[in-house]
Amino acid sequence: YSLPGAAFSDWLMAALAKAFFWQELIDSGRVKNMTELAKAEKIGLARMQKMLKLARLAPDIVEDIARGRQPVGLSLRLFVENPLPDDWSAQRGVIGGLAS
Repeated sequence: YSLPGAAFSDWLMAALAKAFFWQELIDSGRVKNMTELAKAEKIGLARMQKMLKLARLAPDIVEDIARGRQPVGLSLRLFVENPLPDDWSAQRGVIGGLAS
């Protein structure tokens, strides 16, 4: 959760990639539901649900993370431990608040 510099960005990017992959498995029907997927991945259902929040990020936020332009306070822990609004504008407000 607290890795310096590029390693931190890589950690967050890997979590994003995993969330998108998991969401695709669910959406395509390759797994029946989150419970089945959590069991297959050997993680708790609550953890799975929190990680899948990353797949609902606004595209520009995902791009900023991929390009290493995310605010300093943005971390995987922030996404896992806090509610994430579904509305993309609200997400931008929450994440933009970290930069101020």
